[in-house]
Amino acid sequence: MTKIVHVPTLQQRVLDASWDPANASKSLTAILFAIYTIAVTSISSDDCQTFFDESRADLLTRYRTATVRALFQADFLTTKDLEILQALTLFLFSNPGSELTTTLTGATIRIAEKMGLHRESTDPQTSLFEKEMRIRLWWQLRGLDARCRIASTPALRKPPAPSELGDIRLPLNVNDADLHPDMTEPPLEHSGPTEMMCVLMKFEVSNWHRHSPTAVKLFENVIQGHVRNKALIELEDKVISELQNIYHEKYFRNSDPRIPLHRLTHAIANISIARLRFNIHHPRGRPTNDDTEVYITREESDILFESAIIWLDAMVDVSKSSKFSSHLFTHMTTSSQMDAYIYLLSDLRRRCSGDQVALAWKLVEDLYNEHPELIDDGNDFFLAFGDLTLEAWVARRNELALSRGGVESDGTPRFIQLLWEKRQYQNADGAELPPIFNTHGLDDFGLQDDKDLNWVYWSELLRL
Repeated sequence: MTKIVHVPTLQQRVLDASWDPANASKSLTAILFAIYTIAVTSISSDDCQTFFDESRADLLTRYRTATVRALFQADFLTTKDLEILQALTLFLFSNPGSELTTTLTGATIRIAEKMGLHRESTDPQTSLFEKEMRIRLWWQLRGLDARCRIASTPALRKPPAPSELGDIRLPLNVNDADLHPDMTEPPLEHSGPTEMMCVLMKFEVSNWHRHSPTAVKLFENVIQGHVRNKALIELEDKVISELQNIYHEKYFRNSDPRIPLHRLTHAIANISIARLRFNIHHPRGRPTNDDTEVYITREESDILFESAIIWLDAMVDVSKSSKFSSHLFTHMTTSSQMDAYIYLLSDLRRRCSGDQVALAWKLVEDLYNEHPELIDDGNDFFLAFGDLTLEAWVARRNELALSRGGVESDGTPRFIQLLWEKRQYQNADGAELPPIFNTHGLDDFGLQDDKDLNWVYWSELLRL
């Protein structure tokens, strides 16, 4: 997921050092402890107890402390050693959302620039092998820095300027086996998927951003939530299609979904494209006359509904089906999915049949099964979200009953039953709520009618 180190070379050095660990170099010591840290971070608490007979928390404390000590002993803040910078970067990826990572990532970028990683190396003493590893490391650092900047500085929520990305090419599309420290000619790039495909797919966005002024504007608008007119939306849609074509041509034309890395890469690409398209068509980015109502057309509703399904289905694929540790690709995905679920449910009040609708309800059911607090917690957002879910389900049940000639099915999902029971319990005056199949049973819950959705209401709730 990172490809910061060259596995065959490092593996041999680890074997050599295992015979005499006390005399391992400072740089190798740092990178080994960083690998221990990221390895423990990537496995579950139960696995830690099974494999090591120790708790995950104790192991993380031990290895994080050891990594920091090893980095200090190697003078990492003034280093010009590529391996020490690799160790520091792996350590940052072990907890990419922490305050420490946010702070140290900026320092790491400065160290990398001091070492010249942002420029094509012309030093004849730098081997082809080291040049390639420097390029890999630089792009990983830039991606981590961009994410940290957006997450930690809300007032400066915008991607890095293209000039900050440096002037170096993307890493080569090759496997580690194609690289060797003694190589005298660059390896021949593969035209199909390699070990680098997931990493390169992620880098492709930054490279596209570096060369496309329209892409720069797109990311600024999406991240900062700028208001858009119809012409700008059409332009941004065209630009997103360009990125989608790049993904298909370079990474997915010959991919095999049966291979876990290929499937994961495809899912992350789908998340990226669907989320961008969802955001540019989202009602929140539309101009309004009185700043109280935001409505969208049926055509754009179709785009939003399909994008939301692709986004959420790919997220489920990444989190449930992938054989990789979820920690290793959290920096490539997103946790801000509630907008998509809200839009699905708002549209499910009038979309009541079809394969997409069935998949949408499966996604909603999975969400409730994984997050029982949506039913049990009584905060305003969860209550409003539950009300919207129940209203959508009433429309779904009525459509199913009509398709069966008016005969109702007993197949009400468990989460719907629990939601309805909770509403009965929470009814303030103690009066019994009408049966769930009564289409008028939710009229008093304060939601919008079947034709329009006022997104300002949900914008306020999402800030809770």
